[in-house]
Amino acid sequence: MSIDCIHNKEKRLSPLSNNLGIEPYFETPLDLKSFYPFLQSIEKFLPVILPEDLQQALENAQNDQEATQLLHQFLEDLPFFHHSPLEKAPCTISITGLCKGEYTSGVGRYFSDILSRWLIPGKQLLIVGARSLSFQFVKCKKQPVFFFQQFLKVFDPLELEIIKQNLPKILQEIRINILAVYYARYIVSVKSLSLEQKTVMIQEQIKSLFNSPEKENDSNIFDQMQQFLIKLSAEDKFKQIKDNISYLVSNRPKAFDRDVFYEIRGFMSSFRDKFTASRDPRHVSRVIAYQYLFKKNILSSLEKKPHERFLSIKLLRTHLASSSKTIGLLIALNFIRETERFEKKHIIEAAQAILPQLTYVKDSYVQERSEEKIRTYYLELEKSSFTKEEVKKLRKYLPKEIKARFENVIHPIFMPRNEEELMRNMILLSKQLKFIKDLPQAIISYDRQTDEELSFQVILARLVRNNEPPLEHLLQHAEGKFLLDEVKNVGVLKRKYPKEVAVFHLFLKKQSFFRKDFSLDLQKARYKVVQILMECLGEFRDFNGGMILKQGEALNSLRSMLFEAGNEHEFLLENFFYSLKPAFMQSILDTEILKSLFLLFLESLEFDFSVKPYFFKTETFSRYCLIMIGTTLPNLKKEILQEINKLSFPSGHLTIADLNTYEINTLGFVQRIHCPKTSGLVLETISKVLRFYQKKL
Repeated sequence: MSIDCIHNKEKRLSPLSNNLGIEPYFETPLDLKSFYPFLQSIEKFLPVILPEDLQQALENAQNDQEATQLLHQFLEDLPFFHHSPLEKAPCTISITGLCKGEYTSGVGRYFSDILSRWLIPGKQLLIVGARSLSFQFVKCKKQPVFFFQQFLKVFDPLELEIIKQNLPKILQEIRINILAVYYARYIVSVKSLSLEQKTVMIQEQIKSLFNSPEKENDSNIFDQMQQFLIKLSAEDKFKQIKDNISYLVSNRPKAFDRDVFYEIRGFMSSFRDKFTASRDPRHVSRVIAYQYLFKKNILSSLEKKPHERFLSIKLLRTHLASSSKTIGLLIALNFIRETERFEKKHIIEAAQAILPQLTYVKDSYVQERSEEKIRTYYLELEKSSFTKEEVKKLRKYLPKEIKARFENVIHPIFMPRNEEELMRNMILLSKQLKFIKDLPQAIISYDRQTDEELSFQVILARLVRNNEPPLEHLLQHAEGKFLLDEVKNVGVLKRKYPKEVAVFHLFLKKQSFFRKDFSLDLQKARYKVVQILMECLGEFRDFNGGMILKQGEALNSLRSMLFEAGNEHEFLLENFFYSLKPAFMQSILDTEILKSLFLLFLESLEFDFSVKPYFFKTETFSRYCLIMIGTTLPNLKKEILQEINKLSFPSGHLTIADLNTYEINTLGFVQRIHCPKTSGLVLETISKVLRFYQKKL
């Protein structure tokens, strides 16, 4: 006799009991008479633990369809927990849980371990009984539910008080962890991750099987494999074993090792009570699930490529009590160098570079750092509204912005003052003062930096004419901090005008000179020093800044010509400009040529390298040939440069822009076309290397 037959014969006492009928979600045992009382005891227990509002709604249901909808809604909100009254001790308390039956294998052992070990930290409670069952409601077929119940013995009233305080937090943590494991397994099963990312999970299964033989194996795949492992030789058949396990796991995504519950529990510790209290547990669980999957994927990738950067990003919709729309940003990445820093401010600045209206949601930042070189970050950003185009823009450009914003901590340099060089420069400047109308002469050089300031050393030579105020009076209102080291008279012009040489330092706040990647723009800071000196001293000659001045003028001219493109890609524009070699071509090449080459450079960064492994484009501009190459192949750029260097062009006839941006290697060439014999050499050489690589691929 089947369970269905027994249910049909059983007279239901009330609409509630009829709506809460259950049946096992598996083939029933042959010994049906002994199994049915167990099933019936759980069925009769459900009205005791289910929420009163659900029971009342089921009692008042007008028809089966309405009752089914109520149960469906309840099942969507699982996990659900209930415990017996905690009134006096000694006593035995029961704690019951209901969760979805899919993607939650191993939850029974996890539930038991957490309750016995953590309800009273430092003491393991005695479990005197347990029962569990995978079932489905008769009115909700094919929606498995897992029922698990623990009976714990409490001997002391003091222990009972501790349990009263800890139980709500423990159950909330268990709920979030069960959901996190559910989502992690579900994400893999519905192919939201790439094949490579799923392979990570398979490898984790294999490692847990081979590296932890003392662990109790999961009752499904691992039990099936046990006999297989015994029969085969570990050395001769190791690959065959791995292939078989990989096949089984890939076809059974629900069967992650049960230890996934304990691994994910570590992520839970990084979330503060205030954070979880104001957010839907399901949302927190999704965040933890993606953290877990991203971290596993990066760890696996680092085994193959330990010196590369890996980045995973997920945008999650969130709902907070605010009129603004909120989006959650989850990031996982690895550090390559020990001096690297990446924090909340870097993420916010990266997002605001794409959508300036975004603002940070207070107390939404969470960082997980259990691994030395891997970090996961979560924070929320809000805006009045989000369009589909804005979300797409974030997804597209955020990885590039984040990779560009790693900050490197620079160790301070100890460099004693070189008195010999200082004296030589003082004499050199004094010799430049030959006539009464000569301008003051200055050598400006970078000196050092602290946590907050930049220091520049200035050597200034000037003629002290009649009623000329002392230097300290001229500089006392200078922007920044001024420190006068020494002032010397080094001669007299026409026996009347003393030559004065002063050495002093100007200190500027660093904050204004940080670039997007938090490198310091010394050129910009030096230009600021020049402006300060001109305000205090009037016109003077920048003795060692002529080339720098020309470069700055050329860059500003290029920037103004590019208009919006230059403003939007300020960071890229500067890197591109200063990568041009030989350096003197930065200020010699026509701005129109530089503009065209830069636009080709931007085009190469937007190229889809999954379609073709390299970008290759040329343009002809007046008497110049422009070539741009972009590739993700590590050795292609190196081989092209080697072949180009063999051509031995005269200085100034070939300009090269060599950059590595967003992990894309780019090479730009500007060749002067003046001789028919050499005009096509560069293009022919590059084409030859590319044809070789095409055949190779």
